[in-house]
Amino acid sequence: MTQIQNHLDMLFVSPPPNTGAPLAARQTSGISSGDSETKWSLWVSGNKNDMKNTLSSTAYTGDAKSFTLGGDYRINKDWVAGISISDDSTKLDTSFNQGHVNYDGQTFSAYVGGQLYPWLRVSLAGGIADTTAKQSRTDPTLFTTITGTQNIDRSFIQTNAVASTWLERWNLSAGLGYLHAKDSSKDFTESNGVRQAGQTNNFGQIQLGVKAAYWFDGIMPYVEIAYLNDVQRKLPAVVIGQPSPSNDRDSIRLSVGANVFGKDGWFGGFAANTEQTRSDTRNTSVMLNLGKRF
Repeated sequence: MTQIQNHLDMLFVSPPPNTGAPLAARQTSGISSGDSETKWSLWVSGNKNDMKNTLSSTAYTGDAKSFTLGGDYRINKDWVAGISISDDSTKLDTSFNQGHVNYDGQTFSAYVGGQLYPWLRVSLAGGIADTTAKQSRTDPTLFTTITGTQNIDRSFIQTNAVASTWLERWNLSAGLGYLHAKDSSKDFTESNGVRQAGQTNNFGQIQLGVKAAYWFDGIMPYVEIAYLNDVQRKLPAVVIGQPSPSNDRDSIRLSVGANVFGKDGWFGGFAANTEQTRSDTRNTSVMLNLGKRF
C-alpha cells in the first residue's frame, strides 16, 4: 500500500495545475499537466523494512523485502486506475522461542485515484495476498527443533484523502487515510505431529499526516510526519506467566525523501521512514521507485 500511495503522490503532485506552482513545474509532463499523450504509466518499486521487537515473550528481529511492478491508465485528465503485483519476502529470528520464520508471498492489488478539486485528491486501493510461512522453534523440554509450514490468505483495502496547496515553490499537504486488513491462517501440523489451529485476525489503522515539499526545477525533496492509530487489532498470545505485549495503539512515523521528474516522462525517487514511540517494536524502511509515462 505504501508503494502504491507513493506512486500516486508522484502522479498528482507533479504538480497540479492552477495552484500557483512555478512555470517549470506546470510544464512537467504527466497526468496533472493535462498532457494528452501520456495516457499510460509503468512503474517499479523496491522496499526494505527492518523490524525489531524487544519484549522477551514476543521478541524477534528481521527484515521484509518487497518488489512491486505496476501500471495504470489515465481515464481523463483528473483520474487514473491501475493494477500492481508484488513479490515479498520476510525473514525473522524469533528469539522468544529460539526459532525462525520465513514468509514468502505474492500480492495482487488494484487502485484508483483522482483529483476531486484542485486542492483535494482521493484514492482507493485494495488487494489480496497469498503467503507461505515456514516456521521453526526449539522444544523447551526436549531441546529439539520443530518445524512447520502454514498458508496465510490476506485481503486489504485502504482509502486516502490529501489536501494540498502551493506557496511559491513550497507544496504543503495534509492527508487522512484508513487501512483495513484481514489475515486468515490455515491449520497445519508441525513435525512433531502436533496440530496447530489457524486463526483470523483483523487490523484497522487510521493515518493522519502533514508533508512539506520544495520544488527545485524537477526535484522535490520533502519531509513528512504522520500519526498512526490502531483502531482494531489483536495482541499476540503469550505463554502464561510471560510478560504481555503493551497495548500502545498509536505511534509517530517520520519520513524524508525526494521525488525526481525527468524528461520524456521519466520519474523516480526514494524515501526513508522510521516508526517511533511504540513500547516494544521498531520499524525502519527505505524505498526506491522508478517509472515512465507514455
